[in-house]
Amino acid sequence: MILNVCGLPYIMRSAPEEVVSEAISLNFSTWSLATIVSGALINILSRVNEIVIGSVIIPLDEFHIMLVIISISSLSFILVLFIKEAKPRSISSSFFNNLRALRSEYDWKIIGRVLVPNMLIAIGAGLTIPFVNLFFNTVFKVDSDTFSLIGAGTASIVFMTTLIIPIIRRKFGFRVAILIPQWLAIFFLVILATTQLAQAYSWAFYVAIAAFMLRQPFMNMAGPMTSELGMKYVGPRNQELISAISSSIWSASWFISAKIFQVLRQMDLEYYQIFLITAVLYAVGVSFYHLLINDFLRRQPEKNQGPVLPNVQFRG
Repeated sequence: MILNVCGLPYIMRSAPEEVVSEAISLNFSTWSLATIVSGALINILSRVNEIVIGSVIIPLDEFHIMLVIISISSLSFILVLFIKEAKPRSISSSFFNNLRALRSEYDWKIIGRVLVPNMLIAIGAGLTIPFVNLFFNTVFKVDSDTFSLIGAGTASIVFMTTLIIPIIRRKFGFRVAILIPQWLAIFFLVILATTQLAQAYSWAFYVAIAAFMLRQPFMNMAGPMTSELGMKYVGPRNQELISAISSSIWSASWFISAKIFQVLRQMDLEYYQIFLITAVLYAVGVSFYHLLINDFLRRQPEKNQGPVLPNVQFRG
């Protein structure tokens, strides 16, 4: 969470304007690549079982594998020492010196416009992503080993699509780069949900896998562009604050979503019904992004805006 708070503002003020989209996408794709690499590393070390160094035997159980990963990760502190940070362009540094800055010096109306769709999609994600494995296990009896393979394949697609999205954004604009992938992700989520109704048929399992492996990349590939849009929409002086709030929302939303999921299951709602509720939350969030993009392009037109959609604007 702390890394996410610091990452985007750092990119916005350090990367040249002409490569901001690529820098943000590379930041997002790095996490997908790390998931693939760490998953492969865990699998390999688990198969080795133990390492013998002279008379010392190191068992490769979960505890020692975690120590190996933490040791590798600790090397990042050395790299951080070589980072030269640009001078902050916002007034976030005055937060601890003057608490009144939160009220008087931040553009809360603009910040709120960015946070609303972010919150809706975060809550929707929290209702789906942590429980997809339970969905496959309950509906299609997929064990953890099989699902981990599906997850690894999906992470690979996410990694590739995240690298492609800046090209789409530069050619067609924010509307195409954000709205189309998100609407496609909602479509495949609905397909995934409805496979539970057809679970008696053998083809439903393969349709569910395909829908899951397509939904994830489409929703994730829009992430770098929604982040860039939000950073540019709020302006330099609000960037650190909105980055912190957005990261907090994602962390909090998963807790809130988990409680909502628990309540819905206690009400005997099936997985497909919960996923359809998620699709509705996503749809409302994407609609807000449509408004946000129109308002942003009204003030800062892009050279390539893609297809012209109704110019709906925020009021107030």
